[in-house]
Amino acid sequence: MDVEIGEENGIDIGKKIREIHSDCKIIITSSYKKYLIEGYKIRAERYFIKPILEKEFFIEMEDVLNHYFYKEYGFVDEKISKRKILVKDILYIEYLDKHTLLHCTNEIVYKAPHPLKYWVDTLSKYDFCQCYKCFVVNLLYVEKMEKNDIVLINGEKIPVSRFYKKGFENAYVERLSRRAC
Repeated sequence: MDVEIGEENGIDIGKKIREIHSDCKIIITSSYKKYLIEGYKIRAERYFIKPILEKEFFIEMEDVLNHYFYKEYGFVDEKISKRKILVKDILYIEYLDKHTLLHCTNEIVYKAPHPLKYWVDTLSKYDFCQCYKCFVVNLLYVEKMEKNDIVLINGEKIPVSRFYKKGFENAYVERLSRRAC
């Protein structure tokens, strides 16, 4: 929405929208920088100063939309569960005894017949990264990295091998930088 909409003020409209639907994504456009702070007070996802470059707009909007829809991304696989498994609910995946185990945030562990490579290929676009020959981790749930381990938000430690360490660190830093924006 624009900050100046005829006689209306976009910031005031944004406040009303936020009261009705707190999860709504608000994008503000304006010719003036002076409304920037007010825009962030209503938790605007982005604040564009006019004129808006088309390429910049599409890059930013793709990120906003991906973040918004991320909570709904999931899959149904009858070999694993009859229920939809949401990608955001998976902490990490472990390969053990010719099966993969999907460790979830609700402490449920799903057993799957798929090889680890299947999960690497399927979930890499959702901020999952391999850190060890038998582990793939959801970067959203990494609390910190220690010398040879990843510490997840639930306190679990997952090993990091020398072979995967550099790639994992790069993916983790990139994820942190996107989250900071």
